[in-house]
Amino acid sequence: MSVFDERFITVQELAGMLQTTPTVIYNRLYEWPHMRTTANGIIRFRETHVEQILELMTKRPAPPVTRPNVGTRARRNR
Repeated sequence: MSVFDERFITVQELAGMLQTTPTVIYNRLYEWPHMRTTANGIIRFRETHVEQILELMTKRPAPPVTRPNVGTRARRNR
């Protein structure tokens, strides 16, 4: 599939797909792949962008690192 075969999705369409508001989409632009199509700054998303956005949204943070109890009161020399 080439770039020319992909459909371009508007902010409003993406908001509908993600069941959110266009404001949320605009607020997340710095985190998500997108393209501006003209000098006016019209924002569009490719279908591959939407797949990447869904992956970013479903990634879970790494579990917290557990540290051994080093330097607890019981071990301190008084």
